[in-house]
Amino acid sequence: MEATSTTTKKQIKKNTPMYLAMHENNIAMCLASGFISPRLEQNAARDHHLTSGGLVIEAIKPTHAALVGAQGDLPYGMVVLVEIKNIEDHTLAIPVIPIKQVKRFAFQSQKALTEFSARISAYNDIPGGLVPFEVAPELFESDELYQAAPEEENQGKKIIDVPESKDGSTSRDPFQSIAVIEACAGAFAAGISTLASSQGSSLFNRLHGYGGENIQIDSPVEFSVSLATHLGLSTENDVYQPLIAALVPILASTNASDGFSATSLLRKLEAIFGSPSDTESATALQKFVKFSQDIIALRRDLPDDAFSDQEGFAVPRGALLFLLNPEPETLAAVKLRIPNLGERVYFVAAFLVGMRAGVARLPKTMKASREAFLAIPDFILSIIQKKSRPLQTISRWDKNGTQQVEVTWNGSTLVGATLPAKVSLQVLADIARSLGINMSFSAVNGALVSPLNKDHMTATLSLEEGATPTFPRVPACVATLKIDCKVQKRIALKALESINKEMLNSGIFCQLTDEVKNRKLELKTYLLEPYSSEQLKLAIETLWKHTSHLSINNNPNPTK
Repeated sequence: MEATSTTTKKQIKKNTPMYLAMHENNIAMCLASGFISPRLEQNAARDHHLTSGGLVIEAIKPTHAALVGAQGDLPYGMVVLVEIKNIEDHTLAIPVIPIKQVKRFAFQSQKALTEFSARISAYNDIPGGLVPFEVAPELFESDELYQAAPEEENQGKKIIDVPESKDGSTSRDPFQSIAVIEACAGAFAAGISTLASSQGSSLFNRLHGYGGENIQIDSPVEFSVSLATHLGLSTENDVYQPLIAALVPILASTNASDGFSATSLLRKLEAIFGSPSDTESATALQKFVKFSQDIIALRRDLPDDAFSDQEGFAVPRGALLFLLNPEPETLAAVKLRIPNLGERVYFVAAFLVGMRAGVARLPKTMKASREAFLAIPDFILSIIQKKSRPLQTISRWDKNGTQQVEVTWNGSTLVGATLPAKVSLQVLADIARSLGINMSFSAVNGALVSPLNKDHMTATLSLEEGATPTFPRVPACVATLKIDCKVQKRIALKALESINKEMLNSGIFCQLTDEVKNRKLELKTYLLEPYSSEQLKLAIETLWKHTSHLSINNNPNPTK
């Protein structure tokens, strides 16, 4: 079947209906993966898309040849038509169309639609309601009975295929590109699905900014290393980064349907890292392999904190958790079995599970919402095409300090969670309110703030671990009260002198930071460990009395 090159897109009028035909098996696989592409799975129909090296798309109306070609080598099953909304430029580089660009799936009869709907509803890996299903028997009429209008004759067919370079050679194996998207989308979807039950904002905040146009990704390894580095799970000099580089290509090239053997995988890693070496990385990786082999063979027990978060160990601990729970369903249950499971360790393990499974085989529980599932393959595709927008992390806080946090991309929410208020701020809020101070949590940044006067000046109260400004520095709890007021430097210094004089016998001392450019005034109180709740209450009460009075009256000697 002839097909014109991708340049024929300019010849097709805007809003012209465009269709591709596929066997129902292949359609089900596309629904599970989140993108339309030639399918390479064992039970897929070897159709005209596969033999053409790209997606065969036809304008106006599907031809009889396309309907026959979609049946492929399977003597059973129905053909489904996919109507495309539009074909964005970045999809022309590889034979992939994100599901969100599909307008509808058309069926020859109501019976065909009903049977297909019933069939896919039983699958655990296909989210519901992705695309409208409609009956359109007129599209299945033989093209021999269809006569195109004169202006439609040149609208023709087209293939979304691999672009040619200036010398006429192709720049990428199209089916390798599909495999890259399948593996990377699966890894990313599985990884961020763990954040929905997160109790902290660390990884949420670190995802912000990932995926800009400066990201260069052509393989699952490059994607994995770049994401791990961006999230702070690994660094360029990390002794465990070679573990990512060794594991990912093995998992991405594995047929997940063939089963999994942790022992076999560890033997492959042993062969990679087994050569004698004096480097710190080689030694650490050899120890990891040996320790994992002992755990798998039941020669030793897991320590109680084996899967807790510890700086610099998220990758090896996550890899071990994956080896023990390689299937998506078993990993999803570990939250119930491991009470001290680290957020970072869990993310790494899920990422590796998704890399092995691929996005199509992930269960619906790891594909989150319809909005997220439709966006993730498009996000990965845009990264590969180096046309991606970065991820955005958006947070909102309610009056009790509870944080609603979301990671979004291109207007779509990929994952969200409700995070409890920080314990330290809750303690401060309770103390402030017991003193009659009207403190509430800011909806913008979650800070503990209070209005000071009719001029809309505010005070912000915070509590964090730090150290005294003395030498040598001593660990201390730092309570800070910051106000946005215009105060002369001499008045601020006199206020500081007054505060320190009053607090001389309390074991608490203050430091003033005058941010002239932003016109901010900070008073810090340092409480040496161990400190009592009464000391903290006294510190806040004193800070508030002097600072609030200073902000309103510019008076260095407030009355008591």
